[in-house]
Amino acid sequence: VTAGEFETAEDVLSMHTTSFSVDTANGRHMNHPNIEAYTELINGYAKAGRLDKALGMLQLMRKREVEPNEYTYTCIVGALARSNKIRQAKKMIEYALNLNLPRKKLTPIYNAFIS
Repeated sequence: VTAGEFETAEDVLSMHTTSFSVDTANGRHMNHPNIEAYTELINGYAKAGRLDKALGMLQLMRKREVEPNEYTYTCIVGALARSNKIRQAKKMIEYALNLNLPRKKLTPIYNAFIS
């Protein structure tokens, strides 16, 4: 994966998020990238050693009211731990704990922290 491919992916996300509406009848966001799209981009940046971009994408996600899930947190925690940013990794684990997930869904997040 090249830097240009990441920029293209970011452009696609931006293009699809410049205008979105909320379908109040179904409680869904329309014309908005889903959590999987953001998580894949975060994971790609993390694996490429672009932690700054991965964290920026996480902030963008939250700003656009797309809540991170256990997969998102696994990617971020792993990237932070690999970069020796232990305090930040622990903070992300705390955020994940607030999701009130079953223990088995938290295990990959802890594994990412210790690996």
